[in-house]
Amino acid sequence: MSDRAPQPVERRLPTEESRQLVALVRDIVSKEIAPRAAEEEEAGLFPREVFTLLSESGLLGLPYGSDHGGGDQPYEVYLQV
Repeated sequence: MSDRAPQPVERRLPTEESRQLVALVRDIVSKEIAPRAAEEEEAGLFPREVFTLLSESGLLGLPYGSDHGGGDQPYEVYLQV
């Protein structure tokens, strides 16, 4: 076992756009999801409005082609987002 503290993961994102997507998700999570997640989880609530927010932000369609309304992002970006 190592005496070193865990280090943050260095994300290797291929483009500035993908880095902006990760920043967008961090912002949405910190402002919209995190403040109420524990309470809603404990109450057994399904956060439909969160899925609406993610959809309206374009995040749910990231790996799909733009010809299908998606974001044309590779899966490596989608998974990190």
